[in-house]
Amino acid sequence: MHLIALHDTVGSSNPLGVSGNYDRLPFAPYFLFKDLVTIFLFILILSIFVFFMPNVLGDSENYVMANPMQTPAAIVPE
Repeated sequence: MHLIALHDTVGSSNPLGVSGNYDRLPFAPYFLFKDLVTIFLFILILSIFVFFMPNVLGDSENYVMANPMQTPAAIVPE
């Protein structure tokens, strides 16, 4: 009932009765642009790693030729 009464009328306000709407900025043009630039930079850096340097973050053990007669050093008994 409280929420219905609060949002059905004028709503809540500060005790002084001063409207705080004069110093608000619209969300869309500023933060949307900032977020889109961040997403674009992330996708650009990720695609540079994926398409031009795919082995930079890889493990060097991936380039050792497999030897079927030797157990890999990473496999140890517990």
